[in-house]
Parts: sequence; C-alpha cells; structure tokens
Amino acid sequence: MNRVEAFRAGLNTWARWVDTDVDTAKTKVFFQGTSPAHYHGSDWGEPAVNNCLNKITPDQHTQEDYQLLWT
Repeated sequence: MNRVEAFRAGLNTWARWVDTDVDTAKTKVFFQGTSPAHYHGSDWGEPAVNNCLNKITPDQHTQEDYQLLWT
C-alpha cells in the first residue's frame, strides 16, 4: 500500500472513531499530521534540501494545493 493510501485509510478510521465514540459537544478533537511532501525541498523553494530539518515555519501551500495531491 502506498503511503497516501495508508494515510487516507488511517485518517478515515480515526474520523469514524471520532464520529461514533467522541462527544464533540464536550470534547475538542485535534489531528496533527505531516506534510505529504516532507522530503522534497523543491516543494518549498529549496531544491538542494532533502528534508525539513531546522525549518521553523509551516509551508505556505493552500488547501487547493493539497487537494491536487490527494486526487
């Protein structure tokens, strides 16, 4: 299974658990993930970089950018 499919399956499982077992009127639920393009510096304008080590700000991709990655 490729990593995008695995991530989608895991996230769907987590979302079903939230929908069925968490009282969202009483509990806030947060999800923290990582960028799907975590190891390609060209995605944030630094093509010579092979990882995000020492980065201190999030990338500036829009929701539309991420939709392209997931479709």
